Amino acid sequence: MDYNEQIRLIRKSFFAYRNGIIADSLRRCNDPHKSIMGCQWIDIMAIAREVPQDAVLAEKLWEIKDSRECRMIATLLYPVSQLDEETAVMWAKDVESDEIADILCQALLGKMANSLQVFYKLLSLDDGKYDYIAFRLLQNIIKRGNASMTAELAAMVKSKMPTSSKRVQGILADLLEDCQQ
Repeated sequence: MDYNEQIRLIRKSFFAYRNGIIADSLRRCNDPHKSIMGCQWIDIMAIAREVPQDAVLAEKLWEIKDSRECRMIATLLYPVSQLDEETAVMWAKDVESDEIADILCQALLGKMANSLQVFYKLLSLDDGKYDYIAFRLLQNIIKRGNASMTAELAAMVKSKMPTSSKRVQGILADLLEDCQQ
């Protein structure tokens, strides 16, 4: 089966799980995607279990930027063992919403063996534009037990607090709270 046929079948599966209430809610909240089926994350995971992991397929799905569900499932279909830092950073830079950022960090980037290096690369980019993704990734890394909140990381988090947006400040506060427990 070729990739176009696989994508067609995956998208057909999204249609079977569509949820108009969720889709309408996302549209009202200005979700940037043109195609929103309103599938829940658990449904996307169920669909992904029926599709073999394949980096090329995942990349082709990730390229369908106007489809919320294609972007979501791409994070599940990319084999973590094949994901390099360059691709991880490229995908993170291509994120169009907080929801996709959260899913990318949870389902893919946070599982990488070198995820902490990806965090530092994202943090070094473009005057804070990628801080949300970077710190969501750090949250996932710590929650997975792949790193701990060192004094150096805690100091970095504290130093970012005053200059960050409110949405990033919330993540930073959660990180600092987690390290004190």
